[in-house]
Amino acid sequence: MKKSFKICKIVLKMWLKEFAKVINSYQKLILLVFFLGSILFVGAYGSYQLTSPIMETFLQGNHESLTLLVFAALMNTSVISVALYIAFKTITPEQDRLSTQLNWFPLSKFDIQVGYYLPFVAMITFTTLLFTSIMMLPSLLVHGIDIGFIGWLYAVILLQTLMIVSLAHATYTILYVSMKKVGLPLPKSLSLFALTAICVILGLSLFDLNEITTAATNFDYKLFYLLAPLFLVVFDLMVTSPSMIFAVTGVLLLAVAIPFITMLLPYNQPEKRQVTLLSSVEGPKNKYLALMMKELKTAIRHEETISTFVMIVTLLLIAVISFEFTPTVYAILPYFLAALASLHALQSYGNDVHMFPLYRFYALETRVVFGAKLSALVAVALFQLIVFFLFIVSPYLTVNMLLICVAVLLTASLILYAIGSIIPINKDNPLTGVFSFASLLVFVIPMFFIINTFFPNLSLGVKIGIIIVFESILLYLAFYVTKWRLHYV
Repeated sequence: MKKSFKICKIVLKMWLKEFAKVINSYQKLILLVFFLGSILFVGAYGSYQLTSPIMETFLQGNHESLTLLVFAALMNTSVISVALYIAFKTITPEQDRLSTQLNWFPLSKFDIQVGYYLPFVAMITFTTLLFTSIMMLPSLLVHGIDIGFIGWLYAVILLQTLMIVSLAHATYTILYVSMKKVGLPLPKSLSLFALTAICVILGLSLFDLNEITTAATNFDYKLFYLLAPLFLVVFDLMVTSPSMIFAVTGVLLLAVAIPFITMLLPYNQPEKRQVTLLSSVEGPKNKYLALMMKELKTAIRHEETISTFVMIVTLLLIAVISFEFTPTVYAILPYFLAALASLHALQSYGNDVHMFPLYRFYALETRVVFGAKLSALVAVALFQLIVFFLFIVSPYLTVNMLLICVAVLLTASLILYAIGSIIPINKDNPLTGVFSFASLLVFVIPMFFIINTFFPNLSLGVKIGIIIVFESILLYLAFYVTKWRLHYV
């Protein structure tokens, strides 16, 4: 394990190195801290305005309502944890330069995998706790809940996160190794596809509102809130036997240990099978169109793009079969899908990082490089969005909604491209995809609550003005980041 901790330390140092390239002065660091602090504070206030009516139903002071609060918190934690695991795993390459170099050293596959697993789990845990804090902590503090109560609740939430992520990683490792053994193509995509299907089916089978409400008096050992007794017993919210506590603790320890056991399986580095979509299409002679075609081919051939696309299509297929969408769902889902269709933009610079010195050598203008990349990214996003919409065709989808979806798609593409250029996702830096995506969520999560709290109350003119200013800032930021990478880094 000592060697694994050293590998973990190397990964963290490489993250800090990327961070230091951007925040390279105390002034920038102070500005970043002030900006994030302001966003998180206002986001927490917005979250309180949205969630306080729900939280008040749980904070009535009686045992049953507080027990249901714990169940809700742990269920929310479980869903967020497994969603983050799948998202982070999707954008993280199975092989990078560091892992290749480590194979030359006297290190076992187990040492290397554990060294990568520790920062991966730490980032998921941090992001889950951040999301939970923004949603719950303001209401808990305003209602005067005891600090000891909150602290112990967070401890159990942390343990629940570790348990769920551990089980997800063990399942993924077994699936991945099995598919590699069989020799199936794109084992990562297929493994994530199978893991997503397992999680959704398991979630649907375990979620029963009636059983959850009765679990306060007759605990039923559901996985999504399995660790609730570790909290409820401490505060006399549940009367149980010591054997139950020992059993729950045993399951927790076993779940945390399982990923380390699966890491002992024969785990060969992936053999790259190059996807050759659009290989018959020749590159145009025009510089702008040639760059656009290159970006288009790179995006659609990237395994992480394919994995993400397969994952979303899988979830949509399961949702369409299992549920009947309500008008409320149709009012939100298209915009959410528009944002997801743009996820490949996060990897744009990382996929192209070794070409930028060549662009610099041929003195390509920033506007040409940026325009070509953005055009290709938007084209890929539009194609994916059209495919997604085939699953949710409905009279509820109006022309206005479709136009807003295009605006959301453009906005998401600009944000993801800028973040991915500032903290690049490539095989030169291990797990930077996790760091980059987590950094994005630190900004997006509070902004979601801010927009939902304050934006609906503004007049139409003010809304349009804010959108124009915001889009202009994003466009300039994405252009400036491209110029910075092209000429200075």
